[in-house]
Amino acid sequence: MDVLLDGGNGVNIISEHLWKELGLKKPMSTPFMVRMVDERNVQPIGLIWNFKIKLTRCTFKISVTVL
Repeated sequence: MDVLLDGGNGVNIISEHLWKELGLKKPMSTPFMVRMVDERNVQPIGLIWNFKIKLTRCTFKISVTVL
């Protein structure tokens, strides 16, 4: 199967609400700020490494930033 994956420099973001709803582990502190579309700089709640996401039969590990 051919799959196109985006390997860009983007940030994978989830909301604080979704983080709590999914019952994920406590995020690690982040050494960076996130610039929002309105140009505000926001300090993330934290970073979760190796978050498993399943798409059909494939499982991927990604890092997500909790805002």
